[in-house]
Amino acid sequence: MDFETGSTTVYTVHFHTGSGPYREEIVPAGRPVREPIAPDREGYDFTGWYRDEALTQEYVFTAPINCNIRLYAGWKRKSCYVRFLAGGLADPTTQEIAYGSTAVEPDVSFPGYVLEGWYTEETCVNRYNFNTKVVRNLLLYAKWKQR
Repeated sequence: MDFETGSTTVYTVHFHTGSGPYREEIVPAGRPVREPIAPDREGYDFTGWYRDEALTQEYVFTAPINCNIRLYAGWKRKSCYVRFLAGGLADPTTQEIAYGSTAVEPDVSFPGYVLEGWYTEETCVNRYNFNTKVVRNLLLYAKWKQR
């Protein structure tokens, strides 16, 4: 408390998510700020709050607030996995894909067979479009035709 004026000194903590302000908290001098509920961002996992925009100094929420500060949300892009099943003939490896990116069609072959495409189900009804952005784990099945 400021004894001359009778008022309490307060500071503002600004929380930013990378796409603009998230929220603000008014904190009495010398008190810690409460950690807000983690924000959501499609395709990303929240990694914590940081003192700097470069996200190198993780913020400790027990620290007393003695000035106005900005805290920045840290994010890690989610990964999705695309597993290819080629019926045991030529199974390629699983691809790790950044959320929202596209998978690369594997180049597989097997003597005596022609690959007709990759499908989203074992019965090979719906052909997979490799221009589709991957936003979840996928299991794709090869459809083979004997020569």
